[in-house]
Amino acid sequence: MSAPDQPLGDALTDYGRVHGSRGGHRIVCVAGIDEAQALVAEANRLRSPLRIRGGGHSMNGSSIPRVGEVLVSSSGLRHIRFDRELTVTVGAGAAVWDVDQLLRRHGFQLLLRNDGGAAAATVGGFASAGGIGVDTSRHGGYWETVEDVLLVAGSGEVIRCRAGDELFPWIFGSMGQLGLIVEATLRIEPVEDTPPAPYPVGVQGSVAPSDPWWEHHVWFTLFVPEEATERAQDQLEKLALGHEAVWAPLSDYRYFVRFRTFNPPLLYPRQESFAAVGIWGTARPMLSDVSVAGLRSLSHDFAALVASEPAYRRYVQSELTFAGFDFPAYFGKEVFDGFYTHKVACDPLHLLGRGSVFA
Repeated sequence: MSAPDQPLGDALTDYGRVHGSRGGHRIVCVAGIDEAQALVAEANRLRSPLRIRGGGHSMNGSSIPRVGEVLVSSSGLRHIRFDRELTVTVGAGAAVWDVDQLLRRHGFQLLLRNDGGAAAATVGGFASAGGIGVDTSRHGGYWETVEDVLLVAGSGEVIRCRAGDELFPWIFGSMGQLGLIVEATLRIEPVEDTPPAPYPVGVQGSVAPSDPWWEHHVWFTLFVPEEATERAQDQLEKLALGHEAVWAPLSDYRYFVRFRTFNPPLLYPRQESFAAVGIWGTARPMLSDVSVAGLRSLSHDFAALVASEPAYRRYVQSELTFAGFDFPAYFGKEVFDGFYTHKVACDPLHLLGRGSVFA
């Protein structure tokens, strides 16, 4: 690797700080397609399990390494280049927010970015989670703004997966189960209400990381048909108030996600526009044993709400879940079997993200 293997450091946690590593893993940072392919080839030869980590902005523990695993950091994948009009190709380790800020200096912007005013998910992590953010009501989810993804599959095969390919919809929400995303080509547009800027064709460089500061909250999001938005919001508000002893609820939120070409089956299998409505809050006292027990109860009641309506889904790729979450039951047989088919094709030795989704 161009960046040396990192020594074991402090215990890693994810955004929610509920899940953490016990140590006993190795951390490797890759900085290009050749290094990524060499690492995956070595893992296949040694039958060594890999865990992929971008910005660590999820709360379900899927980016937390287990004992004996190699944690693959995408932080070295920050390249950017302007190859084709109204697109940009970016390394998977660059934060979506940072990419957008760089583009604005050239007079362009991403069609979709995270909200919150700071760097959060990476380009690869946003795809692995699915991707809901600012301007979904205009452009749809992140998947509607991506032209192609370059990844090294768990088998070691290098795949340039393009919109329209059979595998493409399954990348979004896949939680790093299919391969290590190296880069993605994203559609861009001129910044609104500014003089037109020439497309900087041929320009290449690197996306500098910002130094964000995030308060640590917990959130739960329902994906529902548009006509069910108000009812779902009422159900969530009652749920939030029923657990005031464990968290201080903040104002609820909603996004409308416009349907254009497809919805990822792992995120929302109904092929229609939908609403993302949610509740969030600050656990109190944050991450004490009592708080974590209370969050388990809150998570259990939220899961029961999701299961109560056939058309409801949740943002399970980014939100707080606990060990034993029943992915086959949640996804349903058709979606889970489809996901497993692609898992076997892309990662036949099940080296990627063991135990997160598949036993």
